[in-house]
Amino acid sequence: MRNAAACLLFLFIVATVCASACAGGVTIRMLEVTRSDDTYVVNFDVLLATTPAAARAILSDYKNWPRLAENMSEPTLVKTFADGRQRIRLSFRSCVLFMCQTIRQLKDVWVRRNGDIVSVMISGESDFRSGRERWQIEPEQGRTRVRYHAEFVPSFSLLPLIGPWILKRELRQTLINIATNLEALAAP
Repeated sequence: MRNAAACLLFLFIVATVCASACAGGVTIRMLEVTRSDDTYVVNFDVLLATTPAAARAILSDYKNWPRLAENMSEPTLVKTFADGRQRIRLSFRSCVLFMCQTIRQLKDVWVRRNGDIVSVMISGESDFRSGRERWQIEPEQGRTRVRYHAEFVPSFSLLPLIGPWILKRELRQTLINIATNLEALAAP
C-alpha cells in the first residue's frame, strides 16, 4: 500500500513538472542546479519556438523581466554606463509554506558583441556575495536555443538541510516559467 502511494506521488510530481516544462513549443534539454560549498551553479538549455532576435530583445530589456517571472518586482535602472552597461536593481519574492523571503539584486547587465547577455552582481548592495550570469541565444533547426549559465554565492542564510533544496527547487521553477513566458512574449 505504501509503495502504491509513493508511486502515485511520483507520477503526480512527474506529470506536474512535465506539464510546466513541456507546455507550448518549449523543449527543455537540460536544467541543472548544483551546489558546492556556498556556490550555486545553474545550467539551463532550452529550445523555443521563436526567433533569436525576438528572444534577445525581450531578455536584454530589463523592463520585460517581470513579465518573464511573476515573483520579480519591477526592476529599476540605477545607472547607464558609457560602455552600454546598465546597473539594474530588482528583487524576487519567494514563499515556501509559511516562510517568505525577498531577495535583492543589484547587477550590471550588458549585451556582448556576439549577442550574449551578461550580468555581474554587485556585492554589498545585493543579497549575494558574488554572482555572474550569461544568456546565449542562437538559431537552431528553425527554432531558438537559449542557454543560461549562472554561478552565485548567496549572502543570506538558508535553513540547514532543506534550505538548499528549496532554493534549487525555486530556481528550477523560475527558469521553466521564464522559458515558457519568453516563448509566449516573443511569438511571431
